[in-house]
Amino acid sequence: MKKKTKKIGLLIIAIILLLSSVTLASPATSFTWTINSKGKWTKTQDAYLPEQTLISLGLKEPEDLFVYNEDLYIADTGNKRIVVYNIKNSTVDRIIEDNHLKKPRGIYVTEDYLYVADSGSEAVLKYKHEGDFVEAITKPTDIAFGNTPYKPMKVAVDSKGNLYLIGEGVLNGIIQLSNSGKFLGYFASNKVELNFVEKLQNMFFTEAQMENLQSRVPITMTNTFVDHENIVYSTTIGFNATDRLAKHNTAGNNIFNGYQFAPDDLIDVYVDDNGVIYAASLYGLVWVYSNDGMFVHAFGGNHQTEDIAGLFSNLNAIAVDHTGRIWAADSQNSYIQSFVPTSYATEIYEAIDAFKNGHYSEAETLWLNILKKNQMLRLAHEGLGKIYLYTERYEDAMKHLEIARSKYYFSQAYWEVRNKWLQSHLTVIIVGLILLMAILQIHKFMDKKKKLKKWFKHQFLKLQGIKWLDDLLFLFTFLRHPIDAYYDLKIKKRGSLLGAVMIYIGFFFIYIHSYFGRDFLFSVGPIEEIDFNAVILSYFSLSLLFVFTNYLVTSIKDGDGSLKEIFMLVSYASAPLIIGVLSITGLSYILTYNEAFFIDFIQLGTTIWFAVIVVIGLIEVHQYTTKTALQSIVMSVLMMLVIAIVVLIVILMGEQVYDFFEVIVREVIRNVTS
Repeated sequence: MKKKTKKIGLLIIAIILLLSSVTLASPATSFTWTINSKGKWTKTQDAYLPEQTLISLGLKEPEDLFVYNEDLYIADTGNKRIVVYNIKNSTVDRIIEDNHLKKPRGIYVTEDYLYVADSGSEAVLKYKHEGDFVEAITKPTDIAFGNTPYKPMKVAVDSKGNLYLIGEGVLNGIIQLSNSGKFLGYFASNKVELNFVEKLQNMFFTEAQMENLQSRVPITMTNTFVDHENIVYSTTIGFNATDRLAKHNTAGNNIFNGYQFAPDDLIDVYVDDNGVIYAASLYGLVWVYSNDGMFVHAFGGNHQTEDIAGLFSNLNAIAVDHTGRIWAADSQNSYIQSFVPTSYATEIYEAIDAFKNGHYSEAETLWLNILKKNQMLRLAHEGLGKIYLYTERYEDAMKHLEIARSKYYFSQAYWEVRNKWLQSHLTVIIVGLILLMAILQIHKFMDKKKKLKKWFKHQFLKLQGIKWLDDLLFLFTFLRHPIDAYYDLKIKKRGSLLGAVMIYIGFFFIYIHSYFGRDFLFSVGPIEEIDFNAVILSYFSLSLLFVFTNYLVTSIKDGDGSLKEIFMLVSYASAPLIIGVLSITGLSYILTYNEAFFIDFIQLGTTIWFAVIVVIGLIEVHQYTTKTALQSIVMSVLMMLVIAIVVLIVILMGEQVYDFFEVIVREVIRNVTS
């Protein structure tokens, strides 16, 4: 009996251990992605989980969705109808079908009406919620609209009944109509962004040549949406599109100021009651943004061969209900999928909403809890940084904003910290300046015979007696008297190749220090992301290549300077750049974005100064006129480009040859060994 009891007990323990070791599989069928504090695209906790797939509605190529109260309106394009699905009861409430519907591609629902953008009937069709036809808003007869195509694909309506249309083949922007159908103009349009080649074509091509080029027209928008505050949003497809996701002000300009972190295939946009922005990409990802355009996360994926919950073959429409569920339409597979937010996503949206409404304490608690789940979430650090900024905890704000790499808000926090420091140390600064002025006056009174000045001058002359040190100090002569300095360099043989090399190498270390050592606000980027080899290569290749090409050009154009003299003149001419780089590095620890013009001025001024000294040097060394010296510079730069292109071609061809022989060798080894 005891043995049986013991066996039963061991069996129970084994079953308990087995069950405790089972891990429940996550219902997620795709990953959620976000941007971490280092600006990297990375996986994060699941934001949404697939809930249900509506495959029994008999849909055919649905192209748009809209949620109003408890109803999901579906533009069933292929079946020429509108399907109204009740979300609460999971039933079809009604189906709107009539002769007016030919190719319904966009829908928008207001308190009174249902608007359908129908490109087949070339009209915006207006219905009562129950499905009773009201009117068709056809092509405007206004002279300003002219012969513009009128095939509405998407529609949005503001509280006054004004319509915003995306039209097929319309390149001028969003068509804006009044509630009576009168043409009000184009609300917003995409700008034509020219690449480098197109800019060169504008500069050098004749009118006849320009006429033969492909027409440069703005990129057509793909969708539009109006939220409950009458703010208009739009999406645009295109690799060159800068406003892929746009939030427009009343003038039609993008509040987000250009490129958001968004893909080039956005096809739909939807905004919930809290201002959270949802965008759909054709690839199958749903992108989520805060009300101010900050990227939150993206989820979903693409699968062409199998029907997998959470993945899409062709995602082209989304909508969000009052519970936060996302409804997404796959036009290729002709079904609707829904996704429910996880507690992680809900907490993020609550934090965003709390901050927007000014509940900073609540938002802080939420963001801190979110950071416990994901310490590298950039959005959370920026959220905390802004809270600390607005609640005057500036040091804490700087800490989080630097992690989030949010330089704009970091600058504001640093301004306050610096201002506070100046106020607390103002007395010490003033007393120090007064003492300095007093010491200078005492020195001037006590040293009337300038003995101390003569002593310093004597010590300086002794230093000049050291050849290599004098060659370095010769650098400063180029700042004040470049013509005399180049005369001394060529005729009096002052300076040396050793001194020029020391300056050249020294400037390299100064340049590297500035590149990596600037303070956060004016840094190039995270140190771990900077390509150190590229920085070194750019410094040495550009400078030495210019010296070499200028020697070749001036040899043809009867220049007197040798390769050594050209290298020396470039090295010694870098004096303004050395001063400029050192100044910028130092000022980066003091200035905010409001004083960034100081750094821009120093960069521009020292670059021009350097260029002038180089031109003077070429005139003196080669015995050129100013015009000839400038021509030699232009020809040197062009030759540098030619050499760079040739080297690039050789490298690419070399890689291909290497890959070719590598394949042959591997094939030979495989045949021999087998």
